[in-house]
Amino acid sequence: MVRASGLEPLVRSNFNLLDYGVLWAFAERWHPETSTFHLPIGEMVITLDDVQCLLHISIQGKFLNHRKISKPKGAQMLSSFLGIDERDAMSMFATLNGPYLRHTYVAKLVTDYLDAAEAAHADNRPMHE
Repeated sequence: MVRASGLEPLVRSNFNLLDYGVLWAFAERWHPETSTFHLPIGEMVITLDDVQCLLHISIQGKFLNHRKISKPKGAQMLSSFLGIDERDAMSMFATLNGPYLRHTYVAKLVTDYLDAAEAAHADNRPMHE
């Protein structure tokens, strides 16, 4: 269960004593799609700063290390990686004054892709179609 959750590297941390019961409890409540723990008291997010403090590891560099891109380059990337028509992307960029997408648009896109993948799986077709 711990290995399947992706938290197994914590076992090899620099702690001399680990409470496997606590680690097991966290692994059961881990939701990798949202990077959150769903606990009886509510939802909890572990930040990079939390990881640094808890595991005593050095975190270096920028959290977001990306450069500004032009609208045409952004539209090309959206077309290549997400299948969005470049003209539609440029239209969205014009309303948002830059190469950005609204969260609601991305959330709907992800939902649509998941629905299509589930339908493909149900029909025994490759999900990438």
